[in-house]
Amino acid sequence: MQIAGKERVPERFVDVSEATIVCDVDELKRLAEFFATAYEETAAFMENGQTGTVHWHYQDLDASWRIGQADLVIVSLLGDETGR
Repeated sequence: MQIAGKERVPERFVDVSEATIVCDVDELKRLAEFFATAYEETAAFMENGQTGTVHWHYQDLDASWRIGQADLVIVSLLGDETGR
């Protein structure tokens, strides 16, 4: 697993040793649903023999997300893909 932060300007990924998410219980529930969706869809892609990578943005699955708020992106590696 790799956990990386992304700076807005310039856009680049930065490895981090820790990530902190501060949220209330409703946001935590939405995060759990987001991870469950990513897991279920990744499993379906793999069952269909797809390889490569697939990704999800939290902003796409949370109707309350607004421009300017932080986004969470999950990148799933399919098959033999290492992504590194």
